[in-house]
Amino acid sequence: GYAWALAIATLACGATTAVAAWLLRVFDPANVVMLFLMTVVFVAMRLGRVAGAWAALLSVACFDFFFIAPTLSFAVTDTQYLFTFALMLGAALIISQLAARMRSEARVARAGERRASALARIARDLSSAIKVEQVFSICRDAITPLIGAQAILLIPNEKGQLLATQDTGGDVDLSVAQWAFDHAQEAG
Repeated sequence: GYAWALAIATLACGATTAVAAWLLRVFDPANVVMLFLMTVVFVAMRLGRVAGAWAALLSVACFDFFFIAPTLSFAVTDTQYLFTFALMLGAALIISQLAARMRSEARVARAGERRASALARIARDLSSAIKVEQVFSICRDAITPLIGAQAILLIPNEKGQLLATQDTGGDVDLSVAQWAFDHAQEAG
């Protein structure tokens, strides 16, 4: 849940602060800001929007507390750093939102790919089915897990009346199915 993601984001910011302290022997604080932004991107991509926003806030706080004079305090003597903090926080929050959106879109794309693959497999299997029992078996084995519900195969007889290929146990209202079939429209 969120608590686990926030804990990992906090650890990531702590590790970034330790690496930044080591890098500040060589670089100016303004150059180390990018390390914190990369942490925010990583956290948002891996853990989501909430953890990314937390990492953005925590990164700004760590940068201010540990690296801006007077250190070990949230007091800022050079007001230009307030502008830096605002920009850093804004950029980190925007990056966090974008990274989380990319993560969400990738998840949706993977789900769509799984559905498309399953539908292609179903179409291939149905094209080779000859008997009603084979069609029913394909529907039951492939479509039921795909939609997460029980699949019932209804077939029209010579009079156009739908008949179930198996015992439905009274779970299917055939009158609604018949109406949808007769009118070629969705129902319910």
